[in-house]
Amino acid sequence: MWFVASFAAYFLEDACRMLNFVPSAESRKRSRDKDKEDGVGDEDDENLNKRVSDEYPVQVRNAMAQLNEKEINFELIEKILDYVKGLEISGAVLVFLPGWNLIFALPRHLQQHPVYGGANYCILPLHSQLPREDQRRVFDSVPPHVMKVNALIVAS
Repeated sequence: MWFVASFAAYFLEDACRMLNFVPSAESRKRSRDKDKEDGVGDEDDENLNKRVSDEYPVQVRNAMAQLNEKEINFELIEKILDYVKGLEISGAVLVFLPGWNLIFALPRHLQQHPVYGGANYCILPLHSQLPREDQRRVFDSVPPHVMKVNALIVAS
């Protein structure tokens, strides 16, 4: 996973370092349970997030090891949104996700959150299979204090 901020691309390791991100205990438990369910830990199917260059601080390597590479961590997306909101730059945030189910899971998650579900955020899914009216909503203007977040699918 990577994200773009101010026209610069960052790898997941860089995002963890920039944001001082550490997954919550609940997130770590979900990741461990998912690893067990998927058989991660077997030699052939190792979680590659555990293989981080020694160039990164131990805190980053530990945080990465706690993330399941096959799962999108919504907590990290929240931290990225906090970071971008703190930049006070107008515009929308595009979150590219690897599947239809996540395009709807992320907005649902954010809309139920006490901060991101409030009036300062406009969370919208975007996919070609949505009705045209819903697709057009991503082009609607929002007030200056509102951050628009569009969840899109990654083209394969």
